[in-house]
Amino acid sequence: MEPQATDTPQLEGQTNQRRTEEEATLSDVAPPAGTLSALIAAVRQYGERLLSLVILEGKQAGLSLALMLGMAVAAGVLVITGWLAIIACIVVALVANDVIGWTWALVIAALLSFAGAAGLIVLLMQRSDDLLFTATRRQFRPRGTGESAT
Repeated sequence: MEPQATDTPQLEGQTNQRRTEEEATLSDVAPPAGTLSALIAAVRQYGERLLSLVILEGKQAGLSLALMLGMAVAAGVLVITGWLAIIACIVVALVANDVIGWTWALVIAALLSFAGAAGLIVLLMQRSDDLLFTATRRQFRPRGTGESAT
């Protein structure tokens, strides 16, 4: 029985050393599932992911908006310069060859200008779908509900 008496202080020292090592590593380990700390960590992680999604979609929306504004400027320049030059040539050719009068030639010129502008407006409307934050809105919908028409 004497060997146990001499080993006991040594075993107690090892046990105390293990406890302090375990206590030191407990702060580095993730909280066990089902605790309030785990819930807070999960909510925080969800918030970070949602925020990164909003940031990514915000960048996409910003790029789409910049593209749309560039197309609008291009449409304005196109309507004012290019179309006027082409239509002026058509009007002069039609009137000079006595095909139609000035009134009808100018009406045709205006209709061609409106048709070109309408084509660019259709392109702008197609790009506007990227501004709706669809993935972010999908994350805010309750699970189990189907896609609603928005």
